[in-house]
Amino acid sequence: MISKYKWLVQADDARSKSGPPAPREALVIGCTVYVTSRFDDTWLSFYYMHELEEVVVIKGNGNVGHSREFTSLEQAMDSLDRYEEDEEGWKMEVKA
Repeated sequence: MISKYKWLVQADDARSKSGPPAPREALVIGCTVYVTSRFDDTWLSFYYMHELEEVVVIKGNGNVGHSREFTSLEQAMDSLDRYEEDEEGWKMEVKA
């Protein structure tokens, strides 16, 4: 038998040390990815629904969402890549 006080216990905090997940990774693991325009109050919200295997994309202005559409995960990731490349026009934010 080994006394439990001799065990070495260490938390795996590699994710916390490396920073937040990239938008593509965040979408797959269940986070909501927000994309906001740097020029006006236009925004998009991406959320992957695992049970349906689809991404819901909500588009809006200010505090009001005005459309909702469903897309495949691949199409949503392509869209996120385009928004991420255009850093001058769009800001991306990941929320758990």
